[in-house]
Amino acid sequence: MANHYLEMLVHVPLSTHKEPQKVLVVTDRKEEIGNELEKQKLFLNLETTFSDSDSFKNLESESFDVAIFESGDLDEVSISHINRILNSNGVVSSSGNFETLKKFSSAFRIAMPYLTFEIEEKSEISILASKFYHPTADINLQRADFIDNCEYYNSDTHTSSFVMPNYIKNQIRDFVRN
Repeated sequence: MANHYLEMLVHVPLSTHKEPQKVLVVTDRKEEIGNELEKQKLFLNLETTFSDSDSFKNLESESFDVAIFESGDLDEVSISHINRILNSNGVVSSSGNFETLKKFSSAFRIAMPYLTFEIEEKSEISILASKFYHPTADINLQRADFIDNCEYYNSDTHTSSFVMPNYIKNQIRDFVRN
């Protein structure tokens, strides 16, 4: 079975950024994330850098368009490094929880949760934070709709994943930035 969570973690930021070229990926699942990145090759010529959760902090400032963090255990220092290494239009996706979302909202102009619904598993929160592009207003529909071999991701799941029920909206209203 496909990993819907990874599809959303990869394709949401890449379809949000207008022209992503340089991508940083921090994960222990390089092969699975690499397979998702391959699905974008028809539209994008991505230069991808894989790193671990410590080494990325030493990367050059403003050197990436998109960052993908599978590890949601990010503190304020790590998030400030993510902000530093992204260029002025940078977009980041990460797994996490509401506390992680609060930290992203302190560092980015836009910080929003999005969900991947698994029928047989629990829902996981993902976070998209951006210095410029908005994930629902700036989605590249042509790119999002023509990514082949995704079992879950498409432009409709992209935009609908940001829809939250009122009880969640009320919980996150003070720190979500959109």
